[in-house]
Amino acid sequence: MRGTELMKHYRLKWESIAFPNMGLTEIVEAETAKDAKVKAEKNSTDEFLSVYYLDEIEEVPECVVNI
Repeated sequence: MRGTELMKHYRLKWESIAFPNMGLTEIVEAETAKDAKVKAEKNSTDEFLSVYYLDEIEEVPECVVNI
């Protein structure tokens, strides 16, 4: 973590190229939406990335994550 900046939570919505209506949702902790995207793609396999792409990234309130 840099300085006093707090990590945020981002909801990433993956959509499938091959399978319509088979989207997946993932929560990633990162400082920015760009960092969340990089982190999620880095942690995904090549096989997964050949079928899914990131369609949407949005910050979610911490209270939603902790439910």
